Amino acid sequence: MDLITSRENPKIKQIVRLMASKAERSATNLFVAEGARLCADALESGVAVREAFLTEKALKKYGQARLFADNHTVTSYIISDGVSEKISGTKGPQGIFAVCEKPGLARPEAHAENARYLLLAEIQDPGNMGSIIRTAEAFGLGGICASADCPEIFSPKVLRASMGGVFRLKLWAAGDMSEEIARLKDEGVSIYAAGLEDNAGRLNNMRFDGPCAVLLGNEGAGLSESLVAACGGVLKIPMAGTADSLGVAVSAGIFAWEMTK
Repeated sequence: MDLITSRENPKIKQIVRLMASKAERSATNLFVAEGARLCADALESGVAVREAFLTEKALKKYGQARLFADNHTVTSYIISDGVSEKISGTKGPQGIFAVCEKPGLARPEAHAENARYLLLAEIQDPGNMGSIIRTAEAFGLGGICASADCPEIFSPKVLRASMGGVFRLKLWAAGDMSEEIARLKDEGVSIYAAGLEDNAGRLNNMRFDGPCAVLLGNEGAGLSESLVAACGGVLKIPMAGTADSLGVAVSAGIFAWEMTK
């Protein structure tokens, strides 16, 4: 494996751009996975890995690093600790990076009888986005549809928070969430909005039959009236304490549990 010690190396500069810029990721159709587990998840999930960058310490410490060092289909490079720190988006990097091709994002062509989805509109925090993906994958949901104004799926923060769920869960984007809701309803999917309205049904009394989805909204503002109206009903999580709401990632987990239990 070739050794890279310069932070000004063209390959290192591209990785830095990919880590920092959504425009760069869109233009190249590439993203960077960082960390032993996330890089291994990408490789083992069938994501096309173009190049791997590993420190000597990583090769000695992490078995996942050997997956790349011993893989003849991936071009791997040894990098210095200084270069690893230049690339990394975290403190104390593990020294493992993989430049990957973005997997395709496409709507489901058909909906199984037990299909369960989450729809996300105007989520702001990348950590919340990644946590919701991780939760949906853990509960075996059929996928997530996110509006165009949600955090980018292949951004470093979403990738880290998803713990590899991005590579295994069906994900697709909606240019217009109202239109996507209408399409899903036409395809036989029941859509429910998560809300706090007085007339909302209690989630614990709900029986989910057939293909269905729950729409969750912005952390502060919730869902717009038009999106709520587009759904077939509103559901709320009953709370016994004095808190008036839950965080969107926690709410998504509760809905995922109720939809699949």
